[in-house]
Amino acid sequence: MGFDLGSALSNLNPNTALQNKGRMVAGGTGPVRVKKGPGLIESIIGVFVGILLVLASPVAMWMAQSQHSAKDFATAKEISATDEATGYVVFRGEPEFKGDPDLCYAGTCIWERMAEEEQVKEVKLECSNSIQESDTVKILRQNGSECDDDSGECVPCYDVERKVWKEQGSEEIVNLVTVGRYTISPKSATLFDTKETIEDTGTSFTTGNKTRNVYTTFEMPDQLLVAGEVDGDKIVDGEKPFVMSAFDREATLAKLKAADQQNMVILFVITFGMLFIGYSMILGPLTWMGRQLKWIPGFGRMLVQGSKSIIGLVAFLLAVVSWIIIWVAVVVLKFWWLSLIIIGAGIGFAIWKSKKSADEPAAPAAPQQPQAPQNPAPPAA
Repeated sequence: MGFDLGSALSNLNPNTALQNKGRMVAGGTGPVRVKKGPGLIESIIGVFVGILLVLASPVAMWMAQSQHSAKDFATAKEISATDEATGYVVFRGEPEFKGDPDLCYAGTCIWERMAEEEQVKEVKLECSNSIQESDTVKILRQNGSECDDDSGECVPCYDVERKVWKEQGSEEIVNLVTVGRYTISPKSATLFDTKETIEDTGTSFTTGNKTRNVYTTFEMPDQLLVAGEVDGDKIVDGEKPFVMSAFDREATLAKLKAADQQNMVILFVITFGMLFIGYSMILGPLTWMGRQLKWIPGFGRMLVQGSKSIIGLVAFLLAVVSWIIIWVAVVVLKFWWLSLIIIGAGIGFAIWKSKKSADEPAAPAAPQQPQAPQNPAPPAA
């Protein structure tokens, strides 16, 4: 059998080798798809997008440091539900419906949203080695393969049918209630706590798909806590949190603190994500240059993966340092008075320290030891 020089040279071409590997994984079931990174022009455009993400990240950090619903709620003036008052107040009492209430799924409620959902089938192409079949996931057939141009790895692709619930319509029930002298509407209020109930409604007459109703309900409690702005004989939404709660003030405050904490963490993560993605896009041209190392025979793709890892590490470190700097800057801007106190205390300590050092008497000099007399040189013979 002779040596095929053309075949050997073609195997040195990384694109040809990748296509051959992809055809082996596809097994004749469909095309070989190649997942490529951004080209040079796209990488250059990405630099400007990355700069915008980095510049916008302080906005997300500012929002993270501005979660103060619990602090605002704590400032509410506590009154009796029968007292006449003004401003932002909080009270608790036995609620009554104002007029005839609309009946909810669970009986009597202050607010409820009913969503009509239908389980529909969606068929999508998914390329992975880890697709697991279940009651809602079915692999229909293999449809070729997908290869990563950077790593050189190939995975099979499948047509996958997934059953998902899609909302087809919704209805909302809003019942006015009175507590003492005040009338309250749950519209736009933060409700603690709502309950979700799912009702199986059979199948659709037109499609034959399963259907259900999902109810989100704020039931009528024995004692209702309300916090909001007084508007005559009503409690309405204002600049501070408008809250209706089945819990007492301490428990409601704890729930608001937990919500603030959760929102803050999410925004912290968003800030870091904006920085990391931004710096990755700014370094995109370097990633593109590293991608060209694939043409080195033998270990080119290994060099590509190594360069991507190094650039990713640099972007990660830049994101960490920038996140810390932005966090400090936002804290200084939002709590400038605290920064002034710390700076003033530092200056005062430095002045006190220098003054104390100047007032301390100088330490006495150590007594000099008498020097032993030197022996004269003996006279010359």
